[in-house]
Amino acid sequence: MSITSQTKNIIQQGWLAALLGLAALGLAAYFFLAPKTDRVFTLKISAGDRLGRRHRLAQVLALRAEKYKLAITIEPTKGSEESLQRVSEGTLDAALIQGGLEPLANVRQVTALTLEPLHLLVKPELAGKTISDLKGKRLNLSTKGSGTRRLALRVLTFAGLRAEKDYHTDSLSYQQIETLPPDILPDGVFTVSMLPSPVASVLIQTHGYRLMEIPFGESLALRDIWIHDASVPAYAYSVSPAIPEREVHTIGTELLFVCNAALPPEAVRRLIEILFESDFGAEANLAMNDIKNMDRLPEFALHEGVVMYLNRNNPLLTPDAIGGLESLRSFFVSIAVGIFLLWRWYRKRELIGFEKYLRDVSQIESEILELEKTETITVEKLLDLRERLSKLKLEVLEKNASGALDGDELFTGFITYATDVNQQLGRLIVSERERENRERLREHL
Repeated sequence: MSITSQTKNIIQQGWLAALLGLAALGLAAYFFLAPKTDRVFTLKISAGDRLGRRHRLAQVLALRAEKYKLAITIEPTKGSEESLQRVSEGTLDAALIQGGLEPLANVRQVTALTLEPLHLLVKPELAGKTISDLKGKRLNLSTKGSGTRRLALRVLTFAGLRAEKDYHTDSLSYQQIETLPPDILPDGVFTVSMLPSPVASVLIQTHGYRLMEIPFGESLALRDIWIHDASVPAYAYSVSPAIPEREVHTIGTELLFVCNAALPPEAVRRLIEILFESDFGAEANLAMNDIKNMDRLPEFALHEGVVMYLNRNNPLLTPDAIGGLESLRSFFVSIAVGIFLLWRWYRKRELIGFEKYLRDVSQIESEILELEKTETITVEKLLDLRERLSKLKLEVLEKNASGALDGDELFTGFITYATDVNQQLGRLIVSERERENRERLREHL
């Protein structure tokens, strides 16, 4: 008896499904069993001005990098805004920056290291005065393109002082401040730094500057979620005489470690290991945030290498074992697809109809993954994808109920697959809505 063309086509599809299934299982097994890569990653990072404390942190990081197969070079910049721009452009791989800056494309957050207080240092004759007494004075807001300048302007504006009307602005670098003669130094100097600040130490010990209180930290934090109430403790800069004599209230921002989105996850994982698993904190004399808070309310989207690190204690799938996969989820999808294709070949069932719908769901999932890799993701696009998925699922339910589709076992698999994709869309929609709400809050403030 001759074999019809339709039967031949079904047989060919069966063998193709078997080959694809074996390939998928083989690929999954490779990534699961693959040993840790020995590749050395060469990174360019910045910590802003070379005289700031962040630069010291970057130096400590670079010294410990070789052990983790990282080669780090440090490139100073004028400040956090310039560093952030260069990370976005890809001319820097990573940077230590001040929190509270506007998000840019292609930038991902690794972690928030610690809180950095804003210092407002004033000449001795202004000691004990308030911010309102700065009218008519010359104030150094730090260099243009620095996060310190942006924060200083926010504080002065909140206090009702207008630049070049109520006070005169300077844009001196830390190096200029440390080398200028006393009679040329400004009346007030702003600097954001971990304690103790090198610039503050020079101004206090050499020129008699004192810290001025910024008493409205809690109120300002209500308006800007990236601003935190902070303080400089008594005796921070001198014991005898006591400087300051008492705790001085101020505001602060998080010190963020950010990187380019294209940085390999393995490189990011190694950076985190240096920060939290080596003696980095002790050597840098840094009171770091708890590692458990790495993913708590990040100012930028987290890099996928951070997710890899947070999943490092999974007893079955470690970061080393799945380093070649985009995520843990991708591994399970590969296994599931491979098993499904082999099962279909083994059963030799004619599955006309369901293949189209599976491809349609797979296409929607691919579009979701592409959106996650770009900066064009919006709630509207996600809602459109969910509507397409819902219509597709409804169509399958109607056809299956009427007996128009073959393969009852495959129907259950389709529903499970569609539900998984729908849940993924739901999580993304919630996350994107929260991000848009934060942006609208900032715009209103």
